[in-house]
Amino acid sequence: MDIILSIKQLFQKDKLLTKKNFFILLLLIDLYITLHTVLKASSFSFMITDDFYDAVLVRDMFEGGLLLRTLKVVYHRYMTHAGAFSCFFTTYFELGLIAKNEALVATFIEIDILLVIVGLFAFINYLCNYIGSRDYTLKLCLFSGIIIPWFSYYSYKQIFFWFSACNQYCLGLGILLFTLAAFFRLTYKNNLISIILTSILALICGGIYIIYIPVMVLVVVLINITELVRQKRINNSLFIVSLFLAISTLINVIAPGYRLRKEDEVQISIHDAFKLSFEGVFHNEIPNILKNPGFIIFCIVAIYCGIRFKSKLKINGLRLLLSCFLTIIMMVLSCFPVYLGYAYDSFDKIQNRCIFTIDFVSYTSILLLAFSLGIYIRQWSGIVATRKLNASVLLILTFLTVTHYTDIFTTNARYDLIDQTNHNNINYYRGRVYEIMDMIKNSPESDVVVPFPPEAPPAILSFEIANDPTVWINEAMAAYYHKNSITAQ
Repeated sequence: MDIILSIKQLFQKDKLLTKKNFFILLLLIDLYITLHTVLKASSFSFMITDDFYDAVLVRDMFEGGLLLRTLKVVYHRYMTHAGAFSCFFTTYFELGLIAKNEALVATFIEIDILLVIVGLFAFINYLCNYIGSRDYTLKLCLFSGIIIPWFSYYSYKQIFFWFSACNQYCLGLGILLFTLAAFFRLTYKNNLISIILTSILALICGGIYIIYIPVMVLVVVLINITELVRQKRINNSLFIVSLFLAISTLINVIAPGYRLRKEDEVQISIHDAFKLSFEGVFHNEIPNILKNPGFIIFCIVAIYCGIRFKSKLKINGLRLLLSCFLTIIMMVLSCFPVYLGYAYDSFDKIQNRCIFTIDFVSYTSILLLAFSLGIYIRQWSGIVATRKLNASVLLILTFLTVTHYTDIFTTNARYDLIDQTNHNNINYYRGRVYEIMDMIKNSPESDVVVPFPPEAPPAILSFEIANDPTVWINEAMAAYYHKNSITAQ
């Protein structure tokens, strides 16, 4: 609410030309371009790969209404594939709706992405409130400093153009962020309604995709420990909600499907998974993140915000070292389930949809560390935000923008999406894909032959179909459209 009121003040004559409002306006413009581009491109989504297979499961595997069939499929997946009952329920219920109206694919994907965006804002908002700051500029900087570099540097096409992946990774992240935001809110507003709502979120959050669980557990444990240290006693409301989260998470983690699925895959020990996670973070993830000039700019802004921070929050040398340690642990824990679950032996083999999660944790952790560093610098050196400091920071930001103009504005994923959307490439490709789907759907033949789609634009995930009718993707499509076989040529 503070941000909305402050944005309105931008249009008041006496406040329009201030340096602070000019900076906020630039942030809002860049934020709008980033979010509009991602949502616009995602509106051209269509069913691909696992989507057809999963839709057949919920439509044909069991009898009953959509809700009952969804519950039966979720239980079946819990016993044979994985836990993640919250994400699976949403995925299969929506796929049941999509089977009657395929145009809903794009709508649901846009909703998933919006939940992440709103969830991140809620997380940042209540985190700042928790540490004693209601400064809308700080909240906007932290929010933008995660969203803009994260969405604009890579396209994450395996998330934005793959319905099942979007529900498992994107929706799961949105649920996690809303839940953590509710936990922070509960520390200072623990009325009965807040406890009930947070408990419901906790039960849902425990069933998200397992890749988020280690980070989720660590953050919730840290919140409980921090409250214990601050209040010198256990926060009963927080403890009760944490217990609900623990029970739900345990139900997720002990799913028989994880063990059965693991038996058919290459094995990797917990020790090796942790070792590879550390190596991947230091040799690959951190260097990749620090190659993003937009993120470096936001880190400098975060340090500056820390120097200007006027709350009673104290960051001494020991706490800063602890923050550095926790930042590394967060990134390692985001990698760990990926290595353990998929048995990868190098970071380069990790799928783009998993990098989506790892990058988010890295961007968030490092940006918050930069903010803590700013607080430490002010408290250790006594430096304050003088005109000289302001000019120095502005000079550094200008220098980075000018010297890395190409990387920031013209060679990143956001530019590619804008370019391909404006030239109608993505919409054209989507139209050709739907023509193929309509040919299959409306063909009177049981054995359908269709042409290959054109080459997909680089920024999106391609529509896969093979010239061999026995390939599983063709078989899944054939089952979805009630055909005997589908062949592309």
